[in-house]
Amino acid sequence: MLFWITQLILTVIVGVAILAVTGSTQIQGAAMGWSLAGVMGGTLIVALGVAFACSTLSRHKMFPLAPVRLLHLGALVAMILPAAITAGTFSSLADGVWQKLVVEFPVLGGMDSVNTMEQVSNIATNVPFPVMLLCMAVIPAITEEIVFRGLIGRGLVARRGLVSGIIMTSILFAIAHMHPVHAAGVLPLGIIMHVLYVTTRSMWAPMLYHFCNNAYSTALAYMLAKSGQLSEAAGAAESSDGPPWWIAVVGLATLGAWCFLLFESRTRLITADGSEWDPGYESTDTPRHEDTRPVYARVPVMPLMTAIFCTMLFFGALVVAAAQQMAEQATDPATALILLFC
Repeated sequence: MLFWITQLILTVIVGVAILAVTGSTQIQGAAMGWSLAGVMGGTLIVALGVAFACSTLSRHKMFPLAPVRLLHLGALVAMILPAAITAGTFSSLADGVWQKLVVEFPVLGGMDSVNTMEQVSNIATNVPFPVMLLCMAVIPAITEEIVFRGLIGRGLVARRGLVSGIIMTSILFAIAHMHPVHAAGVLPLGIIMHVLYVTTRSMWAPMLYHFCNNAYSTALAYMLAKSGQLSEAAGAAESSDGPPWWIAVVGLATLGAWCFLLFESRTRLITADGSEWDPGYESTDTPRHEDTRPVYARVPVMPLMTAIFCTMLFFGALVVAAAQQMAEQATDPATALILLFC
């Protein structure tokens, strides 16, 4: 438990350091880019060092980097947009509760300084896009997956079981993002990334998903900031109620269908005698001194068709929601979509 708490504290310290750099009025232009890259680069080095030490000392091989089968890659890509919209809805609901709490307890308003919109605006204005993408998408995808899925999640799943371990790890992952409104949106993303990890038995899957999610958000924020529309988009998003609740329901159904498909087609390790390798606890580890090979289950037809149907239903709901936004707020299609995505 002490190890997991230490890892969480280190993650929060890194987050505070990033906020200090990006929120500073004294650090601007190229200096901000170099400072941000320095903080994130140091985080990456520490995470890789901890991962190497833990893997060396472990009885089994940790952090599997096996190839991800095509079916699982398809599921990964199909979940990105539904998860982003659903996370936005969670954040909008949490923001409504948060604003009421701030009115009752004004001291909580100080936490709004760690919310992301102003920091993203400052970064996008002062930092080149390649550096921004490196610091906001590439490095977090590696370091946070090593810490939360590879280290903290490994221990919690082994001790608490698959479902409890994934939920507890995802809650810690959300808490590490500090602001409650942001944490509410991050929670479902953490669950998805952990499901990807345990079903594919490969660290590549959650890292790729994490990168795609962050890259999508980073690119959207950068384009809006450079066009001078970020503050307008933020204002419009604050004045709106966020994505309709029913699109979140469809999104959750879509995500559930793909996660069920992932579980039904999960990767297993088979030993030389044909039995499934079992370390004695839930784990994605691989044995050091025993020959095993990954075995992929046949593509489950009904779960696949259900997931595809739900995805088509989700995109249909997205079109309806965008049309509703255009009618209610007299916006153009691009702004209507931004209101759904922000």
